Amino acid sequence: MIEQNQIAIGILFGFLSMLLMAGFIVVFAIQYQRRQMKQEKELGDVQREYQKSLLETALDSEEAERRRMAGELHDDIGVMLSLTKMSVNQLQQGLGATSEDNKEMVLKIRGLLDETMTNVRRISKALVPTTLEQFGLEAAVEDLIVKFSGMDGTRVRLIENGQQIPRLAPKTELTLFRVIQELVNNALKHANASTIGIEIYSQSQRIWVRVRDNGSGFDADAARISKSSGLGLKNIESRLSILNGSAKYERMGEGTSVVVSVPLVSREETGA
Repeated sequence: MIEQNQIAIGILFGFLSMLLMAGFIVVFAIQYQRRQMKQEKELGDVQREYQKSLLETALDSEEAERRRMAGELHDDIGVMLSLTKMSVNQLQQGLGATSEDNKEMVLKIRGLLDETMTNVRRISKALVPTTLEQFGLEAAVEDLIVKFSGMDGTRVRLIENGQQIPRLAPKTELTLFRVIQELVNNALKHANASTIGIEIYSQSQRIWVRVRDNGSGFDADAARISKSSGLGLKNIESRLSILNGSAKYERMGEGTSVVVSVPLVSREETGA
């Protein structure tokens, strides 16, 4: 009887030992899996931050190149055109009583110079939106609207909502301006829109931009793989990703509505 009890105790002890060992193995496996998942998440976060940093560097380089080109247009080509116009003015004064054909030719040259100088200023301003730096996003968008309105009968307008948008962090303002610029370009070039409305407002500690047009509409997923419009959408999404922003595309009955959102970061918070 004692031997049977000892055998039963031994079996029970062995069973409990195996159960304990199995439990230890299960706990170890769970902890190991958690560590693996944590390491993978940390690695993913590092990779995403690295990619984000590379993208931000690339976009900063792009803006720096825009500034360089705008500076060359204004300081070099603009000055040369001004000097050329002065020379033409002197030539016109020196012509005196010469033939009307010569005077007409000089007037044509002056007209071409004036038009070229206007285009140079326009391109320079498009490359570096000085209004954005001086007066903020809404003022820069109003300038953009003046540029686009009237082109082939197009009507672009800023929708008033009674809100006063504060000066935002420089990178936020520049990102939103470039996104709006790209969305308006897309609506005109690819959707053949004749009316475009732009609304800017703040809500829930975020800045929202809604751009709606009456164009032919588009499929965002299909546009991303398109060589013509896909680059523009990728550029928009790349810029927004740096600010942890987002863009939602909705095809309406007539036209497209795009809602862009980024965290609200004021200029004071950045010390700019």
